[in-house]
This record gives sequence, structure tokens and C-alpha cells, in this order.
Amino acid sequence: MAVELGQRVPEPLLQSAWQLRAAGEKHGVAELTHAKHPLDPYDGHFWSILATGLCRAQAYYRGPYDGGSIFLLILDKDYPITVENPLQRLASLLPQALEAYPIVDHRRALAGHAASLGLKVAGDARCVDVTDSERGSLRATFDVRGRLTEIAGKTRP
Repeated sequence: MAVELGQRVPEPLLQSAWQLRAAGEKHGVAELTHAKHPLDPYDGHFWSILATGLCRAQAYYRGPYDGGSIFLLILDKDYPITVENPLQRLASLLPQALEAYPIVDHRRALAGHAASLGLKVAGDARCVDVTDSERGSLRATFDVRGRLTEIAGKTRP
């Protein structure tokens, strides 16, 4: 569905924007409630990752153009999403995300990502066990400030 300049955006294309605004209002995230805001200190990938999770999208796409980029959510139930080994994905991607973005609550980030991958999460403030009944488990350890200090475990292919 193409939209020409000067036309109104069709309502189906605004659903994700409305979901993000509602989440911003519910959780007090001003950046999600205003039409415009500076991207600093976050980039388009950060906001797209956030939108992908909040809107339950399958993925996002960065479309570069002269002078910038547009980030588009992929909302297609037939889009192929295959996570071969969710435990390995979690152990690999979480430390990368914590290094790349100013994520304050490491434990919550771990629990949220694990849940999105269909993994079982149990533990306390210092240790969290993540389990996949078919492939094994991981244990994440956190310091007194809630920062991830170690993630280790055993997985099967």
C-alpha cells in the first residue's frame, strides 16, 4: 500500500504507531508518546528492536536512502522466523545488546528476551536459570547492581 505525499496515512499502517504510543503512555516513556524526538543517544536499530518486541512484529528492515534511513516493521505471520537454538541465541545476543545499548535492567532484559523465545525463566536477583526442555539450560549471574556478570550453560543441538 503506497502513500503519496500530501495524502493521509491509511489507518492500518498506523496500528503499530498507536501501539507504541499506548505503551509509552502506560510506562511513562515520553519518547514513545511524541511525534518527533532526537534519536540520540539511541539509534534507529534500538527503536526498531523495541518496536519489534512491543508490536509483536516478526522483524524490522532498515531501508537506506539519500540523507537517511527508514525503519519498517515486518508484520507478516508467514515471514520465516526460525530460531535453531534459542539458548545459544540468548547467550550470544544478550551480551551484544548490553554492550551496544544503555540497558539499565540486565535481569529484566534477559527475562524478557528469554520469554520471547519461549524459554522458562526462574531465579532471584543474583541468579537466573533459563531452560529449554529440549536443549538444556543457562545460568545468568548478576552483581549487586543488577548487571550481568556471567552467562554459561550447556545446550544440545
